[in-house]
Amino acid sequence: MEFLKWLIMIVAIFVLLILGCYFLLKSEERKRQNTKLYHNNVKKIQQTNEMLDEVIEELETYNEPLRMFSDQITAIKDNFLNHK
Repeated sequence: MEFLKWLIMIVAIFVLLILGCYFLLKSEERKRQNTKLYHNNVKKIQQTNEMLDEVIEELETYNEPLRMFSDQITAIKDNFLNHK
């Protein structure tokens, strides 16, 4: 009876040791997946930032013509209101 008790304890220790190793390996795999996902997200964010920078540059080229057009409209409005 004593021998069976010791045998069960030794088997249980090995089973727990194997389970611990299994969970460590799984967590390492999960960590690698999360790291890869993180780096992919960083790349996507950088690409989005570059695209937004290009859009900002394109929109800034419209600022001067729009400002000139706005000044012309303001001048026409002022002339029209002054003639009344």
